[in-house]
Amino acid sequence: TVSVLYCLPRRAIMTVTRVTTEQSLMYQILMGEISGVVGGALGYLSDAMVDSEEGRELVKKKYLEGSVFVGSVLEVDGIGKIATLILPIFESEVFDESSNITKHIDDAMRLAHKLSIRCISLTGLIPSATSHGTTLLNQSPPTITTGHATTTACIVINIFHVLEMFSRDLSTEIVSFVGLGSIGAAALRLAVSVLPHPKEIILCDVIQRETDLINLKSELETELGFKGTITVACSTAGASVNSEVYRSSVVVGATNVGGILCVEELRKGCIVVDDSAPHIFHPTDMWKRMNASKDVLATEAGPIKLQTPKIETLYAPKRWLSSESMLPPAGNPSVIMGCTLSSLFTGNDPVKF
Repeated sequence: TVSVLYCLPRRAIMTVTRVTTEQSLMYQILMGEISGVVGGALGYLSDAMVDSEEGRELVKKKYLEGSVFVGSVLEVDGIGKIATLILPIFESEVFDESSNITKHIDDAMRLAHKLSIRCISLTGLIPSATSHGTTLLNQSPPTITTGHATTTACIVINIFHVLEMFSRDLSTEIVSFVGLGSIGAAALRLAVSVLPHPKEIILCDVIQRETDLINLKSELETELGFKGTITVACSTAGASVNSEVYRSSVVVGATNVGGILCVEELRKGCIVVDDSAPHIFHPTDMWKRMNASKDVLATEAGPIKLQTPKIETLYAPKRWLSSESMLPPAGNPSVIMGCTLSSLFTGNDPVKF
């Protein structure tokens, strides 16, 4: 996957990167008005859209009518198009049994099959909520991917590039990996396999996973040939990270719990490479220190930069335009989340790469 991400095709840069449409994107795909959609990304609504429970219920009933919808179509030049399928639930409801997430995912899978989507990637918290997709194995087509392989490659590429940008030598760094579930552990293994070895690695997760961390330490030493120091530093579930993490010059985050890293405690010069939201730090605290002290840096590790900006067709009916919060921010058109992009890798013929 790493080599694929480096070899995305170079084409002439397109000037228009985002267009909006009032017409249902599902209808446009079914009628052939939008063709070539082979990938799908399953997501949900951002909590940032509405700040109250009453408001969220209003959005789901008034704007979405409780139904899965195609929120956008992303065209990645030279590879294909991805339809984003949005569940009518908010981020904070993903693990709430009353949200009926299983029913909504079933609806989304049927819709994806109807749209002839070959592969659906599970984004954000959905892999965790579905036991990494295992609860969906009895689904009919399309194929399902957690997107973790591509996300893992993105994390390692971003670690490499951010250190290169500041002329930092990884072999002199103390690197903490905070959150060593499927993505965190895979990123660690890949980093040790393809990058220079840091002088010390700190493994941080909750105390309930201490045995897993000890086994991972042994694997790094015996199977991957790591010769530096490895420190196991567990923390209490729901609490801040172990104090050992604050010795780090680089922190790699891959958790599904936010705000567990205290920005004020980071050493000067520390670089935080965090997978994606929810971030391990409080964004407002990080932004404040980055602007005031200018002695730390945080970057998101889950996205990847494309050689050519993607083109986004966004569903934006008139009833949404009166509320800016209903429309996601445009963001950088040259950046795409690895988990979203993965649906094209799995859904396409590998010889195209």
